[in-house]
Amino acid sequence: PVNLSPTTGEKPDETHCLSGRQRRGRDCRRGRNVGGQPDGHARAGRRGPIYPPPPANQQARNTGTPGEVIVTWNAAAGANSYRVGWLNHADYLAAGNTWLQRFTFADVPSSVRSYRVTRLTPGEEYWFIVASVDAGNQMYWPQSWIQKFAVTAAPTPTPAPTPTPCPTSHGPGAPTGGDGTMCPITGLPIGDGYLGVGDKADSAGFSYRLDEVTMPATVRIVSGGIAYPPATGRRYVRTCGTVWNHRNFETALYDGVYVVIDSDAGIGFLVPRYNEAPNRVAAGSSGRQCYTWDLPATANTAVLAVNLNLDHETIRLFRIPIPSQAAGSNTCATATGATLQALIAA
Repeated sequence: PVNLSPTTGEKPDETHCLSGRQRRGRDCRRGRNVGGQPDGHARAGRRGPIYPPPPANQQARNTGTPGEVIVTWNAAAGANSYRVGWLNHADYLAAGNTWLQRFTFADVPSSVRSYRVTRLTPGEEYWFIVASVDAGNQMYWPQSWIQKFAVTAAPTPTPAPTPTPCPTSHGPGAPTGGDGTMCPITGLPIGDGYLGVGDKADSAGFSYRLDEVTMPATVRIVSGGIAYPPATGRRYVRTCGTVWNHRNFETALYDGVYVVIDSDAGIGFLVPRYNEAPNRVAAGSSGRQCYTWDLPATANTAVLAVNLNLDHETIRLFRIPIPSQAAGSNTCATATGATLQALIAA
């Protein structure tokens, strides 16, 4: 862009002055020809002292932050300060001959060689220009603007994750089983369908009910010891349930033998949490069993496989949707019985 405006929209021999007067091809004050100053501050044609030239080597670059641009220039001998101006291309097109009203500027001291322009519209095009200002506040603009410059566009916002519903296995899309359907996570037969929190599975050896699922933020390995957060890229999931022992001897549902877990993002490992070894349950009695698992942080669904009688006919799968909230803020914690149904209904 050259002459008086950032495009050829105006007559090249017409000059705008701050006083509002206009003359063709002449400076408003002294009648001297001007090359065209973009905001109308014509360079004086008077004789006498040498006035500062317009700053050379004017450049603009994006900062990487949407809506921000750095404008730089070289020092101009004799400049008392500088005026940094900018104009939105769309504003110029909309304003027509009144584009000067859309011109925005900032004044900076003579010691400054750059200016950060902020609050621009990300993704839109702007012109930038810098003038030298003398002690009398007269401005000396270059013959042309900095090349029309596209400001860094705002990044496409990442949609907020959709919260995972509280644990249930009987909602829409849950496989019903009974037709040889295999669980895609564990590779085990689904049987009569996935179970969930509050469901009970029975067999001749044991019965098991998954009572609650929580997402602890830390785990303490020994009494009074350090509470460890999960490793990077992992998260903790704690499952607690009730075991009924139908056998005639004392036993427990040992992890890795009777109970394992897997997820859609990878395998899970048992965490040796303090005071959480599987409780032995006397013959004909019931007891509480809790396990803390280490799972991938990206897991959306875990499947707890419980083998109630050490044969494939008694494996039951409990499907556990993992809420997307951060560990330690699981709103589905201790959701049991009527509480679970209320959460599902909500």
